[in-house]
Amino acid sequence: MKKKFRRVRFRRSSTAFAEEVDPEQLLDRNSMLATVETMGKVTAKIHARADSDVDASLPHESEVEILKAIGNLDRFVDDLTQMEMFYKRQVEKDFQLFTEWVEKEFQKREE
Repeated sequence: MKKKFRRVRFRRSSTAFAEEVDPEQLLDRNSMLATVETMGKVTAKIHARADSDVDASLPHESEVEILKAIGNLDRFVDDLTQMEMFYKRQVEKDFQLFTEWVEKEFQKREE
């Protein structure tokens, strides 16, 4: 049974440029890593261009705006830490459940 994948589209809002990622090209680890690396570079470039340090016509600096949006930095750090700890516990629980399922499935196949 062939899996259905949905197409992912990336668009740069400053241009009409659009590039599709063909899901069939993401079936192995190397192509997935290459795609994620490219997406990271594009994201970093977009963020870097959204700053008065790069474009003097922009009325703000990204770092200042980000800190204003965060507000109370100590609370932000606490919230992130709590979320990270919750996520860590969830991943550990999910991994345990997955491991148990895999062991049962292989036992069934061996019988």
